[in-house]
Amino acid sequence: MHHLDTQTGVVSHRANVEAVHITQDEQGHLWMLAWAPVGLVRYDPRTGEQTEFPVDTGLGLANSNLLDDGNQGFWVPSDQGLFHFNRDTQQFTQLFEHDEADPQSISDQDVISVFQDAAGLLWLGGG
Repeated sequence: MHHLDTQTGVVSHRANVEAVHITQDEQGHLWMLAWAPVGLVRYDPRTGEQTEFPVDTGLGLANSNLLDDGNQGFWVPSDQGLFHFNRDTQQFTQLFEHDEADPQSISDQDVISVFQDAAGLLWLGGG
């Protein structure tokens, strides 16, 4: 039997998961933005299967949220800009980062939250 502690975000399964944000997709999978392992973890409560999608350990995800893009992906804030995770390819791509030479880039490299408004615009919170 598998158990997800909703208070701590820890799944008792193959390995403990220290999650900072949990969301459920349309198939019922739980997606966790995790400190340990660092990255995303998909948990299927029907089968107990846990799949880890690690990121570079230098990438800071602490206190971030995870935003479903509505198109088989997630926006993932980090201390190195805003990343996108594609669920089909299972790959992370850095899409937005701060660039001193580009006034159109995001104003700070440290992105701690992301929100999408009704018009589809992304709003980023910085540190």
